[in-house]
Amino acid sequence: MENAMERSDISSQSQLRICQALCRVSPTILDSGKGHYRLSIYTGERSKKGISEVSARIMKAFPGWSREQTEILMDRFAENGFTDQRMMDAANHVIDTYEGYGRVPNIANFIQFDKQYRLFTIQQKNAAVHRGEYQEQDFAIVRIEGVSACRSAAGKRPMFALKTEIERYGLTTRGPLYPGQQWPD
Repeated sequence: MENAMERSDISSQSQLRICQALCRVSPTILDSGKGHYRLSIYTGERSKKGISEVSARIMKAFPGWSREQTEILMDRFAENGFTDQRMMDAANHVIDTYEGYGRVPNIANFIQFDKQYRLFTIQQKNAAVHRGEYQEQDFAIVRIEGVSACRSAAGKRPMFALKTEIERYGLTTRGPLYPGQQWPD
């Protein structure tokens, strides 16, 4: 029986596709289509080392997992903008929660994993305060790396997050923008 490290070797063609997809993963503001914005907490890079470690971990945890499944999963991780940390967290989540004893999980079990925080436009923030869901001091303007001046999807207004999520996920905040001022990015 081959060991997990031997089975984690990915074909050279797949390695080329994955290596071409190695990059710094930029955040993407997700819009539910109903004006609810969310952003993944994961930023950073996807590296060969990260891919190798996650592949080996999955194959060790699920002995029936094939090399072909690994290649497809790594392609899907790249296509969906997974970072090293998100890949490892997804693998650990599936290992911890998968209930198909004796069977291997499917690729969707890994891909659907994400941790996100909610972003608010100024109108959404004000409406939530008006409804009594939050207080004004519960919010702060957030700086989102890779998104110009942390403006809304329309690019004109700042985005806000709850201070509890800012602290939990280590987000960067910005001060208010006063009339006549412009953010540097």
